Amino acid sequence: MSSLKHVHTYVKYKKRSGYFRCADSHCTHILDKEAVLGKASLCTSCGKEFILSREDLKRVKPRCLECSNTARGKVFRATQVIQKKLVGSVEDKIKDPSDDPWF
Repeated sequence: MSSLKHVHTYVKYKKRSGYFRCADSHCTHILDKEAVLGKASLCTSCGKEFILSREDLKRVKPRCLECSNTARGKVFRATQVIQKKLVGSVEDKIKDPSDDPWF
């Protein structure tokens, strides 16, 4: 049986060390650890698509940076909060141009 055409949700394969499989029950996709590195996967927690790194492959169920509790994930979430605040303040100024003396 061939594997399905979709974005796989990679998890460690218990039967063979160093291999990852798709978590979809109808999919038979299996790859070794080096082949999975850099591939797109769906997060096992939230379902968003992300690219697998070496850090992600250390886990049984890899997660995206938004769901991960690693140091890199915490920094990513902090930068997302800062970006939202900056974009929000810029959008507020664009919505009310009457305060701007150049208009």
